[in-house]
Amino acid sequence: MNNIDSLKTTLQQQVAERADDIEETRRIPPDLAATLKSAQAFSLLLPETLGGPQMALPEYIRLIQRMGEADGSTAWAMNQGSVLSTFSHQLPLGVARSIWTHPTVTVANGPPVGSTAVPEEGGFSISGRWVFSSGITHADWLIAACSVHESSGKRGILAFVPKDQVTIDETWDVAGLAGTASYSFAAQDLFIESAYALSPHTITDAPLLYHFPTNLMFACGFASVALGVSRAAMNFAVERSAAKVKRFQNKTLSEDPVVQSELGQCLAEWQAIEAMLHSAVDETWARLDGQAQPQLSEQQRFRLRIAATHTIRRSRDITDRLYNLCSTDSIYRSNDIQRRFQDIHVISQHLQGRSENYQTVGQYLMGLPYDRGMIS
Repeated sequence: MNNIDSLKTTLQQQVAERADDIEETRRIPPDLAATLKSAQAFSLLLPETLGGPQMALPEYIRLIQRMGEADGSTAWAMNQGSVLSTFSHQLPLGVARSIWTHPTVTVANGPPVGSTAVPEEGGFSISGRWVFSSGITHADWLIAACSVHESSGKRGILAFVPKDQVTIDETWDVAGLAGTASYSFAAQDLFIESAYALSPHTITDAPLLYHFPTNLMFACGFASVALGVSRAAMNFAVERSAAKVKRFQNKTLSEDPVVQSELGQCLAEWQAIEAMLHSAVDETWARLDGQAQPQLSEQQRFRLRIAATHTIRRSRDITDRLYNLCSTDSIYRSNDIQRRFQDIHVISQHLQGRSENYQTVGQYLMGLPYDRGMIS
């Protein structure tokens, strides 16, 4: 059995069995993280040239969905690390190999808070703070996004930094996705060689996977986590309805026609968003596969954008309905649906699930000016 097959079976079960530990310790336990790393779970999109799996995007999102069903925090960290590993393709091969000395090496990052990079001879001096660095506890390297002011103007860079060269603030007091350990990190006047800093760009002769915009890979991956989380909530609701008897009643929830109808509607809506996301990814991949220099059209980009955002938001709505369906059982931390409820609400707060993304799609449809940030 290869690593990918193992992820689809044994590791999914192991993660599900440790979900309570992940929630309680607010991180993936070190022994489980080591097992996942050995299976390249945090570098699924790493290029084959570096020993990575370089999974096709359709296969990848299905795997992330299944892991999301096992545990939302773990699947979130897997998507974060795997998508970040695609930046390796934009580095000089020698530099990439000095970072990914082994394909199990894991990378984390987070949005910057007032970060800067000052050009110096041979590199940059970076300073700043970076937050929401999911998976930082098991990461080996970090990516620090910085702004550089040069004579030609302002540009952004991504600086690759060994984790032991920054200061980590282990504060992560949240109600959902607690196990992602999304700590912040900081650096002050840290020198980074030019070779370890890149401005994101497209390489024309890259494999198909690396022609998909990073932002949209993040979006589709996080939407897959949302699908997995909401499916797990449904599984709980189905199981609990067979045993739950409400106060002052003498029949189980499963015997209630209203509950039966509600569950049927939730399943129909869940299957619809799953099909929406999968078909958007599958068909875009199929149309570009085999092209010498594949390039996503605006229409394809927006199809992925709306599919990802809508999947996240509808997954939240479905989970809310299931949470309400389970009555007072839903409020207990010991019940799986409570964690799913909290996780899905954190996922829907992420920029990939913001309702403003609908507006961007509407602007595109009407031929109005729009911000390309969410489709690039």
